[in-house]
Amino acid sequence: MLLDEIIIRFRDLLPETERFDRSQQAAYQKKLLQPLLLHAARNVPAQASRLGPVLRGEKVDMRRWSEIPVMNRGDAQRLGAQLHALEMPRHAGKVSEEVTSGSTGRPLRHLVNELLTVATLGLTDRMYRWWNVDGNRTLATFTSRRRELAPPPDGTSSRQWRSGYPSGV
Repeated sequence: MLLDEIIIRFRDLLPETERFDRSQQAAYQKKLLQPLLLHAARNVPAQASRLGPVLRGEKVDMRRWSEIPVMNRGDAQRLGAQLHALEMPRHAGKVSEEVTSGSTGRPLRHLVNELLTVATLGLTDRMYRWWNVDGNRTLATFTSRRRELAPPPDGTSSRQWRSGYPSGV
C-alpha cells in the first residue's frame, strides 16, 4: 500500500474518534499509549526510569501520567542517541534522521519514522477539513528547510500538497 493511501485511511479514521466523550477518549488513549510506553521502557535507554511512575509490570497506570518528568529541548539535546529506540516495530516503517531549523541557536537532531509521517499528515489533513481547505486549489507556503532543496529566490512548485487531492498545486 502506498504511503498516501495509508495517510488517507488514517485521516478517514479521525472523525470517528475526535468526538469521543471523556471516558471513550481515555480508553482509546490508553489502548494506544500502553504499547507505546511499554515499547519505550524496553527499547529507549533514556526512557526506562522516566516512565517508571506509570508502569506496573506490563500494565500502565494513566492516573500517574502527570508524574512523568517533562523533557525539555536541553534534555533532548543532552541525551541524544539515548533517546533512539534500540529496536523498532515493523509497523513503524523506515526511520530517518532530521534536524530542526535551529532558530533558537541550538538545532535538535532527532529520528522520525513513517508512522509519524502518516500521523502528522493525517492530523494536518484533519485541520484542512475543519477549516474547509480545498486540496484541489493552489496553496502557497513560505517555509525554511535546513537543507536548501529549493533555495531562494526561485523556490519550487509541487503537486498534490494535500493527501488524496492529486490536482492541487
